[in-house]
Amino acid sequence: MSAALPILAHAEVEKIAAIAARIQSDHDAEALTAARMLTRALDRHGMRIGDVIITALQPKPVYRPRRGVAQHTVRAAGCLMRPHLYSPKELKFLRDLRSFRSLSEKQENWLDALVARWDDGGEF
Repeated sequence: MSAALPILAHAEVEKIAAIAARIQSDHDAEALTAARMLTRALDRHGMRIGDVIITALQPKPVYRPRRGVAQHTVRAAGCLMRPHLYSPKELKFLRDLRSFRSLSEKQENWLDALVARWDDGGEF
């Protein structure tokens, strides 16, 4: 198994997930076709199904901010723990937030939208 999976564009992740969902079809031919399509899609990115399953099912690291760290930095770190959910432009924004002392209203709204993709309302 490979050590780290590549980061894919959000659209590619959605496409692969849609293929994988069809494996659960009650129609054997559709399920087999989907399994083969999934294998080919993962192969194009140098991945194996086992790698994806291990990565998806292993416990996620817990981010513990240092005292005095700005809240937007903590929220961005939470997003960066799930890079597969974001586009390259969004990932750059999240990484750049570490150097910002404060955010504009537009930046705060963008960060809120990015956090909303994964946050269930619980604590980071």
